[in-house]
Amino acid sequence: MFNHFLIPVDDYTLEHADFARLSTMAQRDAARITLAHVSDPLPAVFYLQNGFGGDYITVPDHRRACETYAARLFRSFSEHLSSSVKVDHIHVFNSDVSAGILEAAKKCAADVILMTSHKRSGFKALLLGSETREVMADARLPVLVL
Repeated sequence: MFNHFLIPVDDYTLEHADFARLSTMAQRDAARITLAHVSDPLPAVFYLQNGFGGDYITVPDHRRACETYAARLFRSFSEHLSSSVKVDHIHVFNSDVSAGILEAAKKCAADVILMTSHKRSGFKALLLGSETREVMADARLPVLVL
């Protein structure tokens, strides 16, 4: 049915993914999987106790830390999938996570996006929003929520 799955990953996805089902779906369709992680391009500034310090992480150090984190996620996720599934990865820097996911899908020419949902409701949903909902609203390809 689908040839190329894009799966955005973070720690939540790693904890809640149904690896057996993902592997079965990919094997059934002889599909490949691209794991995507989106990082903010700019670091958060950490001030000293006096509030006016200049103790912060540089942009190059921030990017290296993001690359290391993404590589750890990709490695962990890949270890849980069947070895017969072809797995690629893409790391995108974008301050808007949903836009970054769509950018990754376009770059790797995925034909479906598989996402997990944080299942936020009520005040949390109002305050934090839903990346899954935004991707579904803006995507030009199918989005399956697992």
